[in-house]
Amino acid sequence: MSVKGDTASRSCGTCRERRIICDRTTPTCLQCSHSKKNCKGYVVRFSWPTANDGRRSAVLTARFQLHGNHQAYLVNTTSWDVEIHYHLTAGSRNASQPFLPLFMSWIPSKLDAGEKDLLQYFQSEASQSLATLSHAPVQSGEILMRVALESDSPSTAAVVRSLLALSSLHRYGVQSQAMDLKTSSL
Repeated sequence: MSVKGDTASRSCGTCRERRIICDRTTPTCLQCSHSKKNCKGYVVRFSWPTANDGRRSAVLTARFQLHGNHQAYLVNTTSWDVEIHYHLTAGSRNASQPFLPLFMSWIPSKLDAGEKDLLQYFQSEASQSLATLSHAPVQSGEILMRVALESDSPSTAAVVRSLLALSSLHRYGVQSQAMDLKTSSL
């Protein structure tokens, strides 16, 4: 008495390529065993179109070719590396422009002396630690300062409190003042 194996839900790869009916017996189908073909099994097979494939989309050729013994390399860099590159290649172009620290022209009168000091610290130091993808950190800090000092609305007050919390965290590390300012900004 022969025991028939389990059946698969689809044809094996070899029978599909040969375009014949598969009996779907596992682990190898009887069609492949009788014809002494290597049964490719029932796993999902991925295929990509070839140049003369009439059933799939046309394949594009590469737009550029490397000539000679050139090889393409993958370079793993970060935004920090790009900033260093810009800084080093700018060299003489930026040497004539001196760095002048920005001073706040107006400070809200509702802030106490410690908060004014933290806001000044944000503008001069902590804003440089902002991580952004499209702007320099100093520019992002300037934008945040403009938003914070634009008016006396609840939303700008929240931005001011957030900047104070970031400055406190940057200057003094994790401590209760930074946490209180963060909570008050929310």
